[in-house]
Amino acid sequence: MPTPERIAVLESTEAMLETARAARQAISDAEDGYRRFQSLIERGVSLEEAFSLLEVSDHRRRFNDRLEALDRARMSVRQRVIALGVSEGESLGKMARMWGVSRQLVTRMAKGT
Repeated sequence: MPTPERIAVLESTEAMLETARAARQAISDAEDGYRRFQSLIERGVSLEEAFSLLEVSDHRRRFNDRLEALDRARMSVRQRVIALGVSEGESLGKMARMWGVSRQLVTRMAKGT
């Protein structure tokens, strides 16, 4: 039977994978938007009209939201992995070495800050 810490790692990893998929889609959508923007500018459309036609502010907001969600999901996985490591008797220093980051960073992640 998996421990609660292992279940939390599995659930947060699954959420991270879904968030990463959404972020990849947002990047793909942004690339398409930049191609359309390029085309409009090449055709001589004014900057104001191009921004209006492409609804740039809405796309920018959605893109940023996806990237921020990805960052939150990454942090959630890290915190759950640290909790699992602690439950298995690993030191924060050892986990920092395994990750290749400072012990101070792992300590901050463990505290959720």
